[in-house]
Amino acid sequence: MGLYRTLGDLGFLLGPVILSAVMEFTLVGDRVTIAPFLVAAAWVATAGVLMLFARDPVGERRRQERMASHPAEPGNAS
Repeated sequence: MGLYRTLGDLGFLLGPVILSAVMEFTLVGDRVTIAPFLVAAAWVATAGVLMLFARDPVGERRRQERMASHPAEPGNAS
């Protein structure tokens, strides 16, 4: 849990700084380009993909407990 909170705090710290830097480097005159929005979208997409493949130890433990407490009956295929 501590690692999760630390990484979240790091994101809250570095996210605005990095997006501001991207905005500064990609300014065209006084107009903001689409680059900062693309960077933010890439971060969201990457986090989403990582979450799809993340292990869920609590869910796994609950499934094991459910299977142990409700064994399949001989006539039940599930």
